[in-house]
Amino acid sequence: MVDTDPKALQALQRNRQTLKANDIVLLPMPATRALHTLHKRRQTFDLVFLDPPYHTPLLAEAFEQIVALKLLEPHA
Repeated sequence: MVDTDPKALQALQRNRQTLKANDIVLLPMPATRALHTLHKRRQTFDLVFLDPPYHTPLLAEAFEQIVALKLLEPHA
């Protein structure tokens, strides 16, 4: 999970602990940087949820980067 807001990250951390979802990784960084980090780690995904701030170009930018960096599995 990716976020830069400290309060959101704290909530995500608490939820992860409550759910005992230790396999969930939190990346405290901007989404575009996180995508490059995931690419460097050679991670790919079947499903990606995007919830960027409205009225920004971030959704289109993130989608383009996900495709360009080949972060999706072929059947995704």
